[in-house]
Amino acid sequence: MLLLVFALSAQAGRNEGRGLAALAATTPTSMFYRRAAFVVAGAIWSLLMAVPATLRAGSSEPLLLAGGVGASMAFLAMAIAAFTGSAFAPRMLLLVGWYAYFAT
Repeated sequence: MLLLVFALSAQAGRNEGRGLAALAATTPTSMFYRRAAFVVAGAIWSLLMAVPATLRAGSSEPLLLAGGVGASMAFLAMAIAAFTGSAFAPRMLLLVGWYAYFAT
């Protein structure tokens, strides 16, 4: 999960930077589709990282957990980066969430 926090927040910050967002607005692909692709990629990446745990557990529970957590982390990173225009704020909030997740 920590790998996803840093990777997703860095990419979200790059995608939602003020200069790139203005440039991306000139392309025929809308911002919604670009953001949706980011969330799907985050979910797939977390699913791929959960395959060894799934094979070891013999059930699909790790895949379901990883898919949900990966998609929600990607969505939060993209939403916070779109709001702030940087990678710092999503990274800090996702790190706090990561610590809270492991503290429970």
